[in-house]
Amino acid sequence: MQMNLAMWWSEFYTHAFKTCMLMSLNSYCKDICATRLSEGVISPYNSIRELQQYASGLVMSEPRPPNITLSPDVQTFAMHGKKLHLPTMRAGLRRLFNDVSKLLDEVLLHQDIPIDIPHNLADDMSNTTRNYSWLDNGTFTEKQFPMLKGYLDDPKQRLCWRDRDKKLHFHAASSSALMQKTAKINRGISVLNDFCNSLPARSTEFIDHKIRNSWRRRACYRDQGSLRWVNQYSKKTNGRKMDTFLPILVADELRTLQEKYLILVRPVEELIARVLWGEEACVLYHEYMYVEMGRRVDPEMFSRHLRSYLETYIGAGIGVEELRQISVSIMREYIPAQSHYMVMDQNVGDLIQDHGTHMSRGGYGGLEGSMPYLTTDAMFKSDDFCARWHCITGFGREPCPPPLRLVRSAGYTAPANIRVRLGLG
Repeated sequence: MQMNLAMWWSEFYTHAFKTCMLMSLNSYCKDICATRLSEGVISPYNSIRELQQYASGLVMSEPRPPNITLSPDVQTFAMHGKKLHLPTMRAGLRRLFNDVSKLLDEVLLHQDIPIDIPHNLADDMSNTTRNYSWLDNGTFTEKQFPMLKGYLDDPKQRLCWRDRDKKLHFHAASSSALMQKTAKINRGISVLNDFCNSLPARSTEFIDHKIRNSWRRRACYRDQGSLRWVNQYSKKTNGRKMDTFLPILVADELRTLQEKYLILVRPVEELIARVLWGEEACVLYHEYMYVEMGRRVDPEMFSRHLRSYLETYIGAGIGVEELRQISVSIMREYIPAQSHYMVMDQNVGDLIQDHGTHMSRGGYGGLEGSMPYLTTDAMFKSDDFCARWHCITGFGREPCPPPLRLVRSAGYTAPANIRVRLGLG
């Protein structure tokens, strides 16, 4: 009985002590608020609050003109005074494609070399084995290195010769001249791949595209007759630090051009690279897509190439970042929102551009979230978006669609097939 009574008194005094301390703390806080957190009293809290109010006022009153302006017919996009005219863009990209194709035929000495890629060619996308690629899953030409036949048969061509043991030998000067031409082909393909198949990706990820697995998985896939380049990278801002898998469908004409280059020219580039620059350069040509004169293309090189080519062929001296900004505006003006296909609260167009939809709409920023794996429906949706972009750049199976704001205007009557294709009924 005495023990229970003692415990009761102990709990009573403890509760009373806590109550007194709380009342004392409340009184202390009231005194602090009355003396230091009142209007007109100089204190760190009031200073920060006033500065925040002042900053908010500046933000609300600061004029924010748009970075990009459009012509009334939505055919010309201007950024910082530099204009990109869509019809001129399509004509310029077509001219670039024709020039690259002609240069490729010139390198092949205009030989008609048949390429037979089986329609049932297997390409296991999930295979991460080192050195794996669809390029090694079949024999696509009758003979090995068929490109060299024309050079060996023509006495005027001093590229290579065979000795008594049937071994190939290359002339250094002629080989270097040929590699300069193939570098131009590779450079033209890089510009076409960056812009024609989808919205441009960041150059830091784009130039990492591999044609075979190595320390990182490849980015080139050929499945069911379609060629895809995959934007694949680890986002440093992503807490999970996972690689994403964002497939970009290659337009039909560009697919044929790249298959011709990879199957006929790239094996010869590997041979010459070993002779001119050594085994390390040969490995680069064996694994990476974008290689010039024995070295990988880096972001600065690609940026210079892109600006130069756009100035030459399109008449718009814009760089990587400016092109990415304008391409987002083109996407929103020509591709309906329902075709962007929200994936994990992001649309495919923004994901391909490597930034989140929320950040893109708010001010153009980095990707939020990632896509760790792909399902069949997501693959279809990505292909559908890219197919619509092909039409905008002039490499699609259909003509370029009209801008959405004109289609939805009261005085415009679009053909029935266009309205159906745009999902407007």
